Amino acid sequence: MRRKVTNRNMVSADHVYNSEKISKFINYVMERGQKETARGIVYSALENIKEKAKVEDPMEVFDTDPTVPSPLLYTNPAPVSITIGGVTPGMVFSGATMKQMWDTLLYPYLNPSIGNFSIVGQPILLEVGDRISGGNRTFVWSSTNPGNIIN
Repeated sequence: MRRKVTNRNMVSADHVYNSEKISKFINYVMERGQKETARGIVYSALENIKEKAKVEDPMEVFDTDPTVPSPLLYTNPAPVSITIGGVTPGMVFSGATMKQMWDTLLYPYLNPSIGNFSIVGQPILLEVGDRISGGNRTFVWSSTNPGNIIN
């Protein structure tokens, strides 16, 4: 019967953050067995994260998944001075994502309007305020920007 093989690659938790992830990261950073140098690099990087990201615990930033991008948010300090696409003068973006900004810029909201209106079977031209006599009538109309009409 074979004896149990012990796993020799067990990583112990580091002494500052008590995290096995940090300890393993230190081992990845380490070159030529210089573990103290690698610890200094990693711990100073975590201190920089604490200062720059203004977080209490840099492990929050360290534990986030770098493959999941967080949306970049844009806030302009001064209102826009000219009209560009759908961006009108005086408009301010506050915490807008890049997609929202591009959509506003490239696809401005266009007000819908009625272009043509007629009554099926109405032989004479009617003026505003004229009464239509008879029974049921069918109305036909066309509109511009029908996608912007809210039911």
